[in-house]
Amino acid sequence: MSKGVSQMNWFRKSGWLALPVAFFLLFGCAAPTPAASASSGSQNPPDSVAAQGKDVQTQPSGGMLRVHYLDVGQADCTYLELPDGKTMLIDAGDLGGGPAILDYLAQQNCEKLDYVIATHPHSDHIGGMADIISGIEVGAFYMPKVTHTSKTFEAMVGAVAAKGLKINVAKAGKMIPAEGYALEFAAPVQESYDNFNNYSAVLKVTYGDTSFLFTGDAETLSEEQITTDVKSDVLKVGHHGSDTSTSAGFLKRVSPKYAVISVGEGNSYGHPAGSTLRALSEAGAAVYRTDRDGTVVLSSDGKTIVPGTAAVSESVPSTEASPAQAAADPASETVWITASGRKYHADPGCSNIKNASEIPLSQALERGLAPCKKCFP
Repeated sequence: MSKGVSQMNWFRKSGWLALPVAFFLLFGCAAPTPAASASSGSQNPPDSVAAQGKDVQTQPSGGMLRVHYLDVGQADCTYLELPDGKTMLIDAGDLGGGPAILDYLAQQNCEKLDYVIATHPHSDHIGGMADIISGIEVGAFYMPKVTHTSKTFEAMVGAVAAKGLKINVAKAGKMIPAEGYALEFAAPVQESYDNFNNYSAVLKVTYGDTSFLFTGDAETLSEEQITTDVKSDVLKVGHHGSDTSTSAGFLKRVSPKYAVISVGEGNSYGHPAGSTLRALSEAGAAVYRTDRDGTVVLSSDGKTIVPGTAAVSESVPSTEASPAQAAADPASETVWITASGRKYHADPGCSNIKNASEIPLSQALERGLAPCKKCFP
């Protein structure tokens, strides 16, 4: 993609990578409420509960809600079978994981994803997204209004454009149209953050008397800004169980019976943090971990939640990059460093660096540099 083209005001303020005007057209010409999808007859989804009426009907329809927390290592991917037969995917694992996720969807007899959500633009959440979008029919695509300098992000946006989809902006108060259950975004609340994790789209799914909360990598700042009711039976623990998420106040508000942590075995980040595990235990939540339990599936009939593991319980590992992600390998991915620094950065405007120079990610890794915690999860 060419760079340096005119940007919308919100992107100028961000200071991130300049992307073509075509990218912004995916947001429905920057309309306040973008089109739900490119499908024939699709309409703009209502922005809030008020737009759908005060009483969103969530009475059990007789169908089942099944939530699959896929074992994708140190990454995130959740597949939802909704009560009316529709489907949703939240995030798509790390680089190269797309084909394995598509295989898992095929095993579940999924031929279409009605809704796809990219919570935020870190590679361990959107690494397989280009393959997913290219490899299966997609009804509507949602993500927060933020971009990233990575080839992974560009590959995802390119796949969205190639599919003829529009980008629906995920933000606090926005509803995804649903019959018999509710899908509401609780975050992000504000338009600009210093940390990519706090852009995370936080989604609450309510079915009958049961509810599920999906938090991406939202950290304490985002948690504190959420004003909607987040009390939920099941919490997808934020940021792989890091101590930067699941603050005491937020956990008290959610008050989960079950908590699921998507985390890689023996990961170098030390996730999940001992403090997070203790807090969850003290809150009385039954904890499931993908590094220990594999793919976790929780089912709801609208009254009761039944936990379990997937019939096909193998992990969904990162593999060699597929053609859709070939441009995002370490040899072609670029990062920013300083002459004496010990970290590499995704954003040349990161406040932790000055006078940065651009090099391939592969070179940064060869030098033994570590990722900046502000730029990377």
